[in-house]
Amino acid sequence: QYQQSQGRNGDATDAGEVVVNDDYTARQATTGVGWRRAGSELRGFVHASSSARGNPGPFGADPNGTFAGIDAFARGTTEHIGGALALTQPLGPTLRARANATLADLDSGYASAWGSTFTETRRATGRVQADWAATSRVAVSAGAELLRERARNTYIVGSSAAPLPIERDVAGAFAEARYEHGARLLVAAGV
Repeated sequence: QYQQSQGRNGDATDAGEVVVNDDYTARQATTGVGWRRAGSELRGFVHASSSARGNPGPFGADPNGTFAGIDAFARGTTEHIGGALALTQPLGPTLRARANATLADLDSGYASAWGSTFTETRRATGRVQADWAATSRVAVSAGAELLRERARNTYIVGSSAAPLPIERDVAGAFAEARYEHGARLLVAAGV
């Protein structure tokens, strides 16, 4: 997919200045693949996108003379690539296992007359889950999930003004039991 806009480029402000640097361009692509056999299913996809946009600053009515005029230089960019893989596997007539994994690489930058800034983020997740139909009315699900994220940007810096690494790990476990009696009663408890 491709998008492009010139925004208000070429329009005149109330002060008679011509607007420039108000353009926007975006590109994205996604592809996926899947496989099924005897109750097993494997699915995956990859997504990539990029965008660039100008930032002409505030313009229009400016009765206090606060703004110096159109910023012809300031621009932002965003780059993203990521993917996911999901597996569902029956382990018997009443038991099913599922596993998911994702990876993402997210980068953005901004350039202006005062310098350039950036943010880089790498994120990975993994999840496993088991679903058990204990009876025709009772079902149980349980699993665990892990998120690992690493980032750095020019807003969080050390004493030498170098970007500090940001690290985050989140792990969790869960369980839920459900009782269903017809269409009128559903009771669920989880932790």
